[in-house]
Amino acid sequence: MSAEKKNETEMTVTKSVSHSYLTQLWNNSVFSKKKTSRYTQISNAFAHYFTAIVLGVAVVASLLYLPDTGRALEVFTAVLIVACPCALTLAAPFTFGAALTILAKANFYLRSIEVVADLAATDTVVFDKTGTLTGTNGTLVEFGDGELSSSDCLLVLAATKHSVHPLSNAIAQWMYENGHSEQIACADFEETPGKGLHARVGMHTVTVGSHHWLREQGIETPMHSEEGGVQVAIDGTYRGSFRMRLRLREGMDQTLTLMAGSADLYILSGDTDSQRRDFEPFFEHDHLVFRQSPQDKLDFVSSLQEHGRVVTMIGDGMNDAGALRQSNVGIAVSESSTAFTPASDVIVSADTLYRLPEFIKLSRYAVNVLKIAFAVSISYNLFGLTLACADKLSPMFAAVFMPLSSWSVVGIAYGLMRIRERSISKAPQRVARSISTDAESVLR
Repeated sequence: MSAEKKNETEMTVTKSVSHSYLTQLWNNSVFSKKKTSRYTQISNAFAHYFTAIVLGVAVVASLLYLPDTGRALEVFTAVLIVACPCALTLAAPFTFGAALTILAKANFYLRSIEVVADLAATDTVVFDKTGTLTGTNGTLVEFGDGELSSSDCLLVLAATKHSVHPLSNAIAQWMYENGHSEQIACADFEETPGKGLHARVGMHTVTVGSHHWLREQGIETPMHSEEGGVQVAIDGTYRGSFRMRLRLREGMDQTLTLMAGSADLYILSGDTDSQRRDFEPFFEHDHLVFRQSPQDKLDFVSSLQEHGRVVTMIGDGMNDAGALRQSNVGIAVSESSTAFTPASDVIVSADTLYRLPEFIKLSRYAVNVLKIAFAVSISYNLFGLTLACADKLSPMFAAVFMPLSSWSVVGIAYGLMRIRERSISKAPQRVARSISTDAESVLR
């Protein structure tokens, strides 16, 4: 009998997993610490002081009626019953819960009711550019600085169609539109966020990315290619560059104009600044920040927060994950439920993003409604405590009076929010149909 042959594979480890670009980002402490919302801070502070204050008032009031132990005990009991934290604690869940429901109907999905308060407090909004402010629809694509044969185009298509980056999607779409649709298997696909991708297609290797990244891979590129574009190399040889002119999503020009009056706006992009002039009408010159790595984005948001800013970050991919997590409110823009959506506080369909000022306005309205509910509840408590301390309110009447206050506060909060709901029209029909069914599961 012939000896059975053994398949042997020899592998050389050149870099540990801990050196992975994304691993280094995800090992950042921001991914391990729990976000604390303004709503949670207020609730914790209220719970901490309310009980102590009520007990103090009850003890002091009862002592005033000694040595009449019966009246002292009656006053003590009435104070504890009439002092109702329920009205205060129920006002926020009902108000913010109604806001969450209204926003969900408009395809703006919040992770929890706590996000409403943080969104309302936003004074700085940071946008990613590609895939967020701009989309692949309507992108003008041109190829230059070289030549791609039909077979080369099929190789590039096989590599770029596996990417989730909007520029790669635009290149793949350009290939389809120019008659290159043959399917070729792609292996060893690897994408480095904010830099490019590398893939093995058949017997060839395809590298697509920025000028600097191709240089890092040891591929010689023309010096003028540094000006921008997406560079392409096949089998380690530079083949040319795709130039793209990305257009703002529909309605975003009016959105940016509206938001400029109520918040500081920034663009934080990993791309080159080749389109800086297109965005200067909407952003201050030093608020346009390009060539940012995922870690740079996280650090930039953290720096804004250190200066007392309440930051809402809006992005669409892995290279925004750190910044979305670090921000007070992270909004992930989704083209479809099949695309990668980083962990965030909010998921919004790309076609609904232009309504962001409307959504922020609603969250601020919800906070104002909550203040009204709080004012009503505090007035009730002061009035009830005054009567109880003056021995004008028996424990039985206090027990009846207490739930009535809770119902009234909840009714005011919920009713005012439902009135506001009429001003939030239904989201356009062109919003991705799958978003509405998948958003809640993604947020979890």
